[in-house]
Amino acid sequence: MVNHGTIKSTVKPNALIIDDYNVWVNSNIIEITESIDSEYGFVGYQYDCVQYDKDEYIKVLSEQNKSVEQQLTNTQLAIVEVYESVVL
Repeated sequence: MVNHGTIKSTVKPNALIIDDYNVWVNSNIIEITESIDSEYGFVGYQYDCVQYDKDEYIKVLSEQNKSVEQQLTNTQLAIVEVYESVVL
């Protein structure tokens, strides 16, 4: 993983870019306008960019998936407990 930090661009980036070897995750995309002087300014986008190699990104997704599955299981168990307390 390479965190490229905050980037400014005149082109709005896609949130996810996949090429032959890498996955680029762009987040916190906001439109900005900066005044340089009375005549010139910058109009564009600012965003955070993180680059993963494909295998690393698959691992990150797998870990996130496990976390979501555990949260879903916990929610289902809580719903069962509420249902049982209402029915009984």
